[in-house]
Order: sequence, then C-alpha cells, then structure tokens
Amino acid sequence: MKKIAQTRQVEVGIRDLKSQLSKYIDRVQKGDEIIVTEHGKPVARISPVSESKLILERLIAEGKARPALTRRKKLPPPIDLGFSLSDAIIEDRR
Repeated sequence: MKKIAQTRQVEVGIRDLKSQLSKYIDRVQKGDEIIVTEHGKPVARISPVSESKLILERLIAEGKARPALTRRKKLPPPIDLGFSLSDAIIEDRR
C-alpha cells in the first residue's frame, strides 16, 4: 500500500490545466490536490482517490460488501445523569 505524504494544494487555471493535464495528474498521483480556477475563482478540486474507497469499491464489485442504503444517522446528545457512571458501577460492586 502506497502511503501519501502530506497533501499540498495547488491552484491552476482551466487553460493551464488543459494544456498540461498529464503533469497535474502526476502531481495528484503523488498526493497533491489540484484546485481548478476560472477567472481566479475555485470551481473544482482534483484529489487522489483514497485507498479505502478503492478497497470498498472492489468488495462491492465482488459481492462481498453492499453499499449503504441510507445515510448514517447522528447520535442523540449524551444524557446527563448527574453523576459518573463509573462511580455508580464501582458503588454497585461493593
């Protein structure tokens, strides 16, 4: 597994990206993130595909995993018991 070093962001205009696409794809493969700009404003991001995404896609294709049917739900806020649960367990064991 290839480790990607710290990601660097590089901004590039559309015209420059089109004329030197291979150069920028090489940079992405080395871990850089390319921010594509149009008239100086960011319009797109090109970033490396994470290893975990590739593994998950392969497992789904092989039928060994299924994609999630729904989005993950947020956990409810913690309940304030007014005391430490650890202390209650210790007290209960006495």
